[in-house]
Amino acid sequence: MNATTTPKARGKWLPLRIALLLLGTVGPIVGVWYGYYAPSNDIAWAADFETAKLAAAETGKPMLLYFTSEW
Repeated sequence: MNATTTPKARGKWLPLRIALLLLGTVGPIVGVWYGYYAPSNDIAWAADFETAKLAAAETGKPMLLYFTSEW
């Protein structure tokens, strides 16, 4: 009998097997649940800076500037 077939050697990998089983089953279930039941993220983006500045001043909320470039 070699060391890899003893019950002690097989039990050494048990926590890893349990972790992989949980990640493989619980992970996708949580992902599907989040995809269906998470609140929507409906953000009303302004078309230009001045409009956004006025809306931020009226509501008292800070502005988030999002801009890109084609370099």
